[in-house]
Amino acid sequence: EAGKKADAAEDKLEEAVTAIEKKQTEIATAEAKLAKTKKKLAKKQAQVKKQEKNLNSRLVAMYKTGTVGYVDVILNSNSIDELITNMSMVQKLLHSDQSLLRKLRVEYKKINKLKKQQEKEEAKLVQEKKDLEALKEKYKDQAGAYRKQQENLQSQAESLAAEASCRSTTRRRRLIPAATCGRVTVR
Repeated sequence: EAGKKADAAEDKLEEAVTAIEKKQTEIATAEAKLAKTKKKLAKKQAQVKKQEKNLNSRLVAMYKTGTVGYVDVILNSNSIDELITNMSMVQKLLHSDQSLLRKLRVEYKKINKLKKQQEKEEAKLVQEKKDLEALKEKYKDQAGAYRKQQENLQSQAESLAAEASCRSTTRRRRLIPAATCGRVTVR
């Protein structure tokens, strides 16, 4: 029976080590995923910053020239060909500005999505670390119980060995009745 108890305790110990290693692997995976998300987020933010700079430059130019600038370009055309070219150029500028604004909106949405993803991953990582600590604590308690059980088994084994030794000695010498083995007192 002592062997069965020891085997069961060793099985629990192996289970604990496996569970802790699995949780540590999950934490490493979560940390890698979080790092990847942070990198994506930083890249998107850099792209948006560049686009914002371009847009700001265009807005400053528009502010300086105002909408009158577009009208002046069209009205100052010297020929029909120049008028068509200038109108086309103004339309391209306006479409470019609109396109840039649409892209910025999309990029802001992507950034917000990445921020939310990062928050979720950070929360998951925190939870994984808490779970790991809980597992360690649980198995620390089990390890203490295992050590105590090992000490009890060792004590029982020593007691049985002493009793067996006593019985074998008494049978050979027949000095001490066998019933007193296990209760041997030193005089």
